[in-house]
Amino acid sequence: MKRIETVFVIALLLFGSVSNAQNPRYVKSDKYEGVVMLKVDPFAFYEYVPREGWKNLYVPTDHEIDLAEKKIEKTISVLVYDFEKSDPYIKISCDIPKNLFKYKRYYFGYKSKEEKLISIFLANDPNRKEWKKGPIIVEDGGCYYLYLQYSITNDKIFGLNIKY
Repeated sequence: MKRIETVFVIALLLFGSVSNAQNPRYVKSDKYEGVVMLKVDPFAFYEYVPREGWKNLYVPTDHEIDLAEKKIEKTISVLVYDFEKSDPYIKISCDIPKNLFKYKRYYFGYKSKEEKLISIFLANDPNRKEWKKGPIIVEDGGCYYLYLQYSITNDKIFGLNIKY
């Protein structure tokens, strides 16, 4: 009888952890707030993640996310400036570096060749109440939606894309 009870408790614990495994993990500090996506819709990030990345997904740790956020904070002004410079018709009308704390983040990790990366989607949509459920797919959006990548391996932020 004890064996059946033990097996039941173990099965219950395993089922609880598996059923909860697909829910996003919430992360927050005094400078950022977001969710780590454990299950990702490839369509939301298809143009930013190489095909082999979808085969090698992994869940970034809180420490890796903190490293990425510190790097974003240090480099966002340069990234925005370079983005504007890349196209003479783009003039960003909002102050992204000043308002960076307002953006909610969506993180997911993947491995590409020898590199560990975190893809980060930032959204500043004041009308969206259920933002913790996951990112919304946008074709444009002004300064409301940003994508960028962080290489954990090289400690580098790159690939800023503002959904204009």
